[in-house]
Amino acid sequence: MKKCKALFPIAAGLLAAVTLNAGQAPDPGICVRACWGARAPNGSIGQSAVLNRAIVHHTADVGQFNTTSLGTSQANMRTLQNYCMDSLGYTDIMYNFCVDKLGNIFEARSGSMTGIPNSAHDGVNSGSFGYTLMGYFHPPYNHVPTTQMMNSYYNVIAWRQPSAWSPYGAGGYAGYGAGVGWLASHKAVFSTACPGDNIHNVYVGNNVNAGVMRDQVWARKNPPPPQTLHDVGNRIAFNPATSKGYELDAFGAIWRINNAPAVTGAAYWSGWDIARDFAITAWNTPPKGYTLDGYGSVHPFGGQAAATGGPYWSGWDIARALQVDTAAGNKGYVLAGLGSVHPFNGAPAITSAPGFGIDIARDLVTVNWSNGKGYVLDGYGAVHRVNGATAVTTTGYWSGWDIARALVMNPTTLKGYVLTGLGSLHPVNGAPAITSGPGFSIDIARDVVITDWNTGKGYVLDGFGAWHPVNGAPAVTGAPYFFW
Repeated sequence: MKKCKALFPIAAGLLAAVTLNAGQAPDPGICVRACWGARAPNGSIGQSAVLNRAIVHHTADVGQFNTTSLGTSQANMRTLQNYCMDSLGYTDIMYNFCVDKLGNIFEARSGSMTGIPNSAHDGVNSGSFGYTLMGYFHPPYNHVPTTQMMNSYYNVIAWRQPSAWSPYGAGGYAGYGAGVGWLASHKAVFSTACPGDNIHNVYVGNNVNAGVMRDQVWARKNPPPPQTLHDVGNRIAFNPATSKGYELDAFGAIWRINNAPAVTGAAYWSGWDIARDFAITAWNTPPKGYTLDGYGSVHPFGGQAAATGGPYWSGWDIARALQVDTAAGNKGYVLAGLGSVHPFNGAPAITSAPGFGIDIARDLVTVNWSNGKGYVLDGYGAVHRVNGATAVTTTGYWSGWDIARALVMNPTTLKGYVLTGLGSLHPVNGAPAITSGPGFSIDIARDVVITDWNTGKGYVLDGFGAWHPVNGAPAVTGAPYFFW
């Protein structure tokens, strides 16, 4: 909710706090009566039982439209109140809310912020509020309302009318039958030019089921559900030779990066977060490869032959990473969250690998496909040897903090990087230092690829789908953004 000082430099307490109901638009920020220096009413004001109609007015005052500041409009409100009470003999100012051309909104009649005070705005005055534009919108002056004025006008109607109220349609209004709109111009209930041609003809109209004003008020009272960022970006693959790549989301969709050829035949689980990793086995058109699901199944796409001999944990989401040897029959391994490594397509047996008592294994890299040597990354940042691989030197370890997310290594030099969920990259075995890359304040980094091992250039994927260049890598195109 806005504070009064955001609208004008007066004590914040002059802005009334009102609890919102479902379907009620946000408080638009209102200069309440104390803000503009209103007099107290000179008598009691009757109350209506319901508020079901908004009547559109103008003040037909040239000087009010020519305001240049909040202070000028505050003075105009005091003059208007004096006229209503001293010249017309009303108990208080005749309207419920007024809006100036600068977009300032003023509480007019006493009690209008929270009650349903009967006003003196249209000849009926019961069950309705008079919302008034400060200016003269028909001949001979023909003022044209500003955008700020109209937006504030829509906002205050949407906020103040009841949550279930609709500006569309019509109903009975005292002796006027059933044809008066729930949002209507003053001229619909009284012989007057109010609110002027430049308001009625342009914004309100005679069709009670249409019109710019009704549409704008409705949109503010019934905004679309808020969209939310979703952490469903999982893994990425990139071909440095062609500068094309792919991104796997949590539902199995594979997104094209830098206009890479479309993927065909990929497994997809609509709305089910179960895709865990993927591998491109041939950068063809279409590309071939496999998608790993959380139960351990390896699903072919792009005409890739079906995988054989792999693991499967029915109903247990424990598979975490996939590795495939594209040079020797697409042999591969599946990493389980407990640290075990499982061959498929005839890959060499695993004779030594870490074993954890909890789901803490996060990634797998195979560096020698003839003997299955490789490394398992755990969530704390430790890199564990598989099948007797050479020990490596790491530069990050976070004891008890599950924050390591991905491991990437050069199989020839055994240099590499550990990615944390905060986006930081930590060299392994003396890999080039990272001089530029992402840094997040939340655990949202999900994967990394290195495109140039001499410079450390590459990309970090965040869970919202974005690719972040590392060490000066060029930006990519086509990355999804998971916001719905």
